[in-house]
Amino acid sequence: WLATPDVPTVLALVTVGVTLLVTARWLRRTPTPESDYTNRDFLDHSDLVDPKVRCDHLSFNAHLHNRFEGQRFVEVRGEEGCHVAFSYATCKEVMNDHSSFSSNPFPDNRLVALNTMTKADHSRVLRHIHSYYMQ
Repeated sequence: WLATPDVPTVLALVTVGVTLLVTARWLRRTPTPESDYTNRDFLDHSDLVDPKVRCDHLSFNAHLHNRFEGQRFVEVRGEEGCHVAFSYATCKEVMNDHSSFSSNPFPDNRLVALNTMTKADHSRVLRHIHSYYMQ
């Protein structure tokens, strides 16, 4: 009743096993918060991408400023290396500290589109988006 399995069956079983192990490890690394952001003392990446939070971003921002008052940066759980800065002065300091901070969000040093534009193209695009950064 116990026959020797063929190679495709063994490969399929190994693939399923490895997939289950990787998925279980990933789930342990990135736990989903059990409550919404108003009931926690930390900021989670899921808060930043939640459509409900994004629709009511003014309330979310007010909560963050109240909850993390006096803090310059707050680490975002679930997104390694991601932090939120709360004041204009802190943001300006980061923007001017090129040796410590980068505008490139990719850890593998891929370039962001604006970084690859010519100076003339960058200036033209900047005219259109500049007002959004000054709000």
